[in-house]
Amino acid sequence: MRIFALGLFAAVAAADCGRIFDNSDFVGGDLSQANAGSAAECCPHCDADPQCSGFAFSNGVCWLKLGQLERVDKPGVQTAVIKSSPSKCGAIEQDVDYFGNDIECDHAMTSTDACCDKCSANAACKVFVVSNFGCCIKSSNADRRPNQNPGWNVRAGARVGSSGGPKAKISSSTYAPDVRVTAVPFTSMPGYQWIANSNLESLDDQFDALVKAINASLATHHHGAKPEVLVEPSADGSKVLPFTSVESMGECAALVSSHGMSFFTYMDDPDVCFGHSFPGDDATNFLTQKASVSMARTVPDNFSLQAVATKDDAACIAKCKATAGCMASRRTDKCYMFGPATARAQNIYAGYVTADFQANTVPNLPSTIDNPDAVHFYTTAHQDDHELFMSNVYHKSISNPKTKVVFVYATAGNDHAGDGYREARELGSLAATTAWVDHVGKFDSAPQSDSVQVLDREITRITIGNVVSYFLRIPEYVNNDYGFMKVIWNQGAVAPMDSDNAYGSRDELKSVLATIYAMESDGIATIVHNAQDPEGEQPDHEQHLATGQLVADILAEDDHWSQCVPQNYFYDYQRWFNDVNVDATVRKLQRYAWLRLSQAIYSADDSILFWSEHSINLGRTYIRRSVNEGAGPC
Repeated sequence: MRIFALGLFAAVAAADCGRIFDNSDFVGGDLSQANAGSAAECCPHCDADPQCSGFAFSNGVCWLKLGQLERVDKPGVQTAVIKSSPSKCGAIEQDVDYFGNDIECDHAMTSTDACCDKCSANAACKVFVVSNFGCCIKSSNADRRPNQNPGWNVRAGARVGSSGGPKAKISSSTYAPDVRVTAVPFTSMPGYQWIANSNLESLDDQFDALVKAINASLATHHHGAKPEVLVEPSADGSKVLPFTSVESMGECAALVSSHGMSFFTYMDDPDVCFGHSFPGDDATNFLTQKASVSMARTVPDNFSLQAVATKDDAACIAKCKATAGCMASRRTDKCYMFGPATARAQNIYAGYVTADFQANTVPNLPSTIDNPDAVHFYTTAHQDDHELFMSNVYHKSISNPKTKVVFVYATAGNDHAGDGYREARELGSLAATTAWVDHVGKFDSAPQSDSVQVLDREITRITIGNVVSYFLRIPEYVNNDYGFMKVIWNQGAVAPMDSDNAYGSRDELKSVLATIYAMESDGIATIVHNAQDPEGEQPDHEQHLATGQLVADILAEDDHWSQCVPQNYFYDYQRWFNDVNVDATVRKLQRYAWLRLSQAIYSADDSILFWSEHSINLGRTYIRRSVNEGAGPC
């Protein structure tokens, strides 16, 4: 599945018109038509008619439009908004009534635009309410009553510039996903979203369809495969990132910020966060709950509210604060005001982050562990298996400054993808390890990479604090044939992705693993092994079971280790929808580490959004069985 920016279109600059959008049309609102040689030539025709709010140009004809404009995709047609918000009543609140204070009611009038016009024509009108039962214009918004019956189709709006109209209910907060992260500041507004030009009556369907499509893609995705959810920019460079299983708006803000974005739309049910990236770096003032923040972030013309004359930036910001739905302003020749589109429900929030994501480290720490008292091994098939299935246990290992932790990854984790995906997953795993080491705060997390001679092989080893990671890089598949499992089944030689020195048999692979275990435990009496359980029932990944069997066989066949080494064998898929059972500290830290993993993978390949692959499965660590529990030292 491919996630595209919604409601955003390719644009080219045009004099006097702002932006002209290619391959788009406006639905309805026809006013008149005029002949023209280009879209730019439509501008003076529209500008000359006070009722004209924009135009669509096709086949030499300007179709002049009036009223609120809804832009849709249409090849070969060009559109532009001439007056930044033809509506005189700003953003519309759905299912909201303002009780009492009626100036006049017309029970035959059910159109939003007509009721807005009626309000605008009366100087005493501050707000209007229109529904299936008619239109009432009102002198005050003193008694706001949300959550009206959706079947009544109640809509409320304020006259633009009216100090008595419904204001954007902006709130600001901060969220730190981890103790080592500077709290992320963000601002939001309920009942709005950064998906432009949506039809209010179908907005639920649009969101539901999008969320269902994402979930369907995730449901058919098998662990370790390159994600089917591809993030592709639209023609104008805008992009939407879908994050699923997001626990709070604060976590949404942290995810969006860590992936290099500022704008977000958050749904607290079903816990979905959309990150939005818009092209451009115009200096823009964004409202916060108590003030405003200037950022080099362009809000697209899709979200224009109106343009008015003001004497300076301060007056422009004040005008935005007084205008319903306004969250941002930019002053050039005029004061241009912007706000997100009205959403169909109040549990949809439009927001933005007002500072860059910043992770910190504790200074002046040792870079490596000296003379460890214990070594804990975690051998898994894929680079993120231990993060998903063993976090509650390895947290205790990393937290002990006298314990060396050794992660061994048997496969390249490439599935059917190439070297780039393998490298991205390795970077993700290392980023998660870095997050964990930084959180504990006992060692410097700067990675140290070297190549280790293991028997007749050179194997990459990366050390981060008291954690050592080995990457064997045996491909999962080679040219649509088995890779790792071919070695396991002794059906042929398979070379690692970074070497021509092939593994010819399962015993060769066992010897390499056993040598790594011996090297890293040399001189250390307390040894613990952790692996995926080869005796685990289905459903599980065959590479999980095969890797766990390698560990079990190596330890069972060694006269010394078989007696003195405690061994923990973990459930994988079998329990990843069970009750969340990790400690509270680990639960939050694991989510932060998964954020950093996704951030690193996205930085390496911005077509991959990894967070959503297994965010729903976080928080589970289930040991299936233990061997030699309480044994040792060796």
